[in-house]
Amino acid sequence: MMMRGAAVMVIMVSLSSAMFFFLASGYEFYALCNKAKFPDTNPLESAAEAALANLVNGEVAGLHRCADGTSDIYTMHGEASCGSSDGCDDCLNAAKSYLLLICSGHLGGQAHDNSGYCSIRFENYIFCT
Repeated sequence: MMMRGAAVMVIMVSLSSAMFFFLASGYEFYALCNKAKFPDTNPLESAAEAALANLVNGEVAGLHRCADGTSDIYTMHGEASCGSSDGCDDCLNAAKSYLLLICSGHLGGQAHDNSGYCSIRFENYIFCT
């Protein structure tokens, strides 16, 4: 339960299922991270950040979005979706921040709002059409 004026952050980690929960800005997320890690974090992580930013910063619109991000010679691929347009960008921005925190250094990951309102994903291979 969120209280007005109270800063609340809850992170629960289950190592066996790789699920994480986070409560911020009224959203509760769970995430799954690819087990594989970046061999060189800076260029690949920058590409992942770019792909996710393109999904939520107006590069693409709609309830189902696909976008790529590049850095140096690397390309990462992203997908985002929302249940409705009301609050979609707010939910995706929160999901993006959470996913970059939880799956930092991984070759892919996805975060879903627990209510099913929005989801966001990035991978090092093309999967979104």
